[in-house]
Amino acid sequence: MLGHVGGSDRPRSSVFRARNEPDKDESGLPRMTERNIKMLCKQHNGYQTPELNDVLYLHYQGYGKIENLENYTGLKSLWLEANGFSKIENISHLKELKCLYLQQNLLNRMENLEGLVVLDTLNVANNAIRRIEGIACLETLASLQMDHNRVQTAEDAAELRNCHNLSMVDLSHNKIDDPAIVDVFAEMKSLRVLKLTGNPVNREIPSYRKVMICRLTELTYLDERPVFPRDRACAKAWEKGGIEAEREEHRLWLSRDQQRIRDSVEALTVLRYSKAARDAYLQDGDEDRDEASSEESSGEQSSPPQEDIFAAAEDDDGDEDEDDEEGGEGASKAQDEAGVATATTAEDQVPPLEDATPGDTGSSPPIKENFTRIMIEEEDDDQEEEEQEEVTDIPFITAQRPADDPSELAEATGG
Repeated sequence: MLGHVGGSDRPRSSVFRARNEPDKDESGLPRMTERNIKMLCKQHNGYQTPELNDVLYLHYQGYGKIENLENYTGLKSLWLEANGFSKIENISHLKELKCLYLQQNLLNRMENLEGLVVLDTLNVANNAIRRIEGIACLETLASLQMDHNRVQTAEDAAELRNCHNLSMVDLSHNKIDDPAIVDVFAEMKSLRVLKLTGNPVNREIPSYRKVMICRLTELTYLDERPVFPRDRACAKAWEKGGIEAEREEHRLWLSRDQQRIRDSVEALTVLRYSKAARDAYLQDGDEDRDEASSEESSGEQSSPPQEDIFAAAEDDDGDEDEDDEEGGEGASKAQDEAGVATATTAEDQVPPLEDATPGDTGSSPPIKENFTRIMIEEEDDDQEEEEQEEVTDIPFITAQRPADDPSELAEATGG
């Protein structure tokens, strides 16, 4: 009983397989039913509510008919690639659809597209379409891909004249052999990209590429190559003066390109040298500033401020006064008398205070008073040196051992 569902004889695995299998028609082919569409929405991470889906992937399913899309009114992109559709139908209600992909089907006509008022891209490549029709009503259509179909004459493509916003047309690998189709493309004022590769008309038109470039004035891409301004200028020169005019125009463009390259190289060289000169100038300026700062710092270290000199002089005076007091009052009194007399004479030789350089009155003593104190100190040092010299001139008497002879003793003592 575990392998059966609801008391039936079918195994559980077969029931699950039946639920996941797509619905099929009488002939056994898959059918685009609501159930199948919801299964594909779930498979591609879509919504089970049809109106919420803006992209629907129904490609490579083998469907033979487009149906059951009435509830998918919010679609902006519909992928119906690689199925078995032989007719475009049941999509005119998709008012917001912008991209419709119907390549690799069995279509032989372009129809039932009137309701797609905002359609921008239509891809019907790899079908059996013989005539371009039913797209003049699509005012916003900008891209039409119809490669690998059966379009043959200019009359088959005449509908393109009325597609005023169409900018990209791919008709490669069709059966176009009518040179008059160039007139159809020339009337398409918005045409920018055209692909005609693999059509017999490419061999029917002499100088095919030059003719197409001259006739289609807004073309920027033809077949597999872009249309450059040089190509257009050379084609115009060829149209007016033949092959010689084309060669001359080519030489002019080549010389202009070479001159532009030389100008670019020269400008780059000037820019490089100017940058090198600017860097050298900035480097020299940095070195000068470093030297100036080092000189300033060394000057500050070698020449201390005047305030420090005066403060050091005061400290030296205080130390010497203390030494004089410890040395005795008698010697200091005689030195003071001689120092005062000398200081008085030196004071008369000192210039007046107005001629001296003014110092910082808030932090250092007056210059005249400091200078007097320094002169007194120098006179004290001179007096000390003179006293030492006088002491060295006194004869030094050495003590001798008394002689045994009284006459020697008398001579030594002076009688």
